[in-house]
Amino acid sequence: LIDHSGGGATALIWRLQAHLIGAVVINTHCYWCPEDVDSPTTKKILENARRFAADLRQKNEEGAMDLISSWCFGEANFLQSVAQEMHDAHEISARGHWDYTAAIFEWADGEITDSLKTKPELELSTVLLCSKHAPSLVVQDSTLRLRKSFSGCSTIYIPNSKLWWEV
Repeated sequence: LIDHSGGGATALIWRLQAHLIGAVVINTHCYWCPEDVDSPTTKKILENARRFAADLRQKNEEGAMDLISSWCFGEANFLQSVAQEMHDAHEISARGHWDYTAAIFEWADGEITDSLKTKPELELSTVLLCSKHAPSLVVQDSTLRLRKSFSGCSTIYIPNSKLWWEV
């Protein structure tokens, strides 16, 4: 199973475990520890996540594009081409895709943490992939927290990547 949901669907691994031989989980984010929840930094992150989700739902591409540089590396012309590709994809993709993407950011407020924090340790061959330059509090710490949920798990850091490792 390859889980690239950002954490939104990761809890399904426990329900599907009898049918799996392994899992790869990519860039889990917003799996908060109790100390993180009320910090000013987390509150700012959640404010940005809610704004981004609203921009996606309202098709405010300009607002959504503001965050691209925090998700991938590149010079201004490269980031502009990514923005154009995102615009083109927005035009041809089903509305449900963008609603799901918005929901992932809305779930950052606690739903991802709530869905994972009570899961028992799972004996399943699992690889966690984490962008090497992804935000520590949001992605790297979440990945390390998730690692405790799998016995025999390995973590691989994706070099030269922030969050959109595929770009």
